[in-house]
Amino acid sequence: MRAREVTRCSPAGRDAPRGQWASSPMAVIPRRSCVRKTLRAEPRENRTPPIHSMKRAILTAAVLVLAACQSTSVQTYSSPEEATRAIIAAAEVGDGKEASRIFDTFARSSVQRDRVLAELVDAGVSRQEDGRYRASADVLDFVCQRYPDAVDAKESLVFALLLERGNSESAEPDLILELERAVADVRAASPAPAFWVDLAATHVAAEAGDLATARENFAAFMGAWSGEPAALTIQVEDLDRRLGAE
Repeated sequence: MRAREVTRCSPAGRDAPRGQWASSPMAVIPRRSCVRKTLRAEPRENRTPPIHSMKRAILTAAVLVLAACQSTSVQTYSSPEEATRAIIAAAEVGDGKEASRIFDTFARSSVQRDRVLAELVDAGVSRQEDGRYRASADVLDFVCQRYPDAVDAKESLVFALLLERGNSESAEPDLILELERAVADVRAASPAPAFWVDLAATHVAAEAGDLATARENFAAFMGAWSGEPAALTIQVEDLDRRLGAE
């Protein structure tokens, strides 16, 4: 009966003669005591087969690589309209870097560039019609940077800035500086730009205190203006009073 209650933990193994079991202090150990000793040395829940550890490491690495690929993936655009919407969204919040990245991603051929140009100019003009002059100026300014030969876009930018000036109670220095740059840009690109460029130049000269140049530009504008666009009427009247009184 005693032999049934023990486990052969002796180094001699199962083939050892029964007499050798009693010759060593470790020869006969109660079964339950042996199990407890094994559990104390290495708990079952902490023992992970090496192959499982390897699989777990490979899986973790794969997840990290996938996450990195997803975080650095570049959005692609299937049409000029889709690319234009993304460019405008970035330009309107002042993120020129992102707008340029989207443009470079999509407009890689001359055909795509021309299609995006048309979409952007239309978007800029439509914002003028909606009264969103700042948004229009931001979009058209981006167009002028990416299409340096687009005279129509440069003229439309000047007009957008004029409308923003007319919508302001006072001449903000930053806006006048934008007008000055836009006027110089369009005049450098075209020998005979749109007549409202002279009105913008009038604002710039008047704010700089150069009344002689302001009157010269204003006279050139009045010689070409027929009363349209009517959106310019209020600031034309203000400038007329100001230059006539000074």
